[in-house]
Amino acid sequence: MPDQELIRHIENALLKDSSMEELKRKLVSSGWNEKDIQASIDEIQLAHNENPTLAEEMDIIKGYLQKLTQRIGKLEDRHYES
Repeated sequence: MPDQELIRHIENALLKDSSMEELKRKLVSSGWNEKDIQASIDEIQLAHNENPTLAEEMDIIKGYLQKLTQRIGKLEDRHYES
């Protein structure tokens, strides 16, 4: 799931008329992961789009699943290392 702090930061920056590309560059240079940035942007766009297409919703869900799968893998690795 997208980081709520990152979502708030992006929404605030967009309200100040920051361009999306400039904002992405700043976030990456601040240490945010590009996939997390994109997941947050997708979440914001979906929240503001009352009629998202099926493809848009599927892309966002796929992003969540990929992130959760990675997280599960890391947790399993830690579990088996102990």
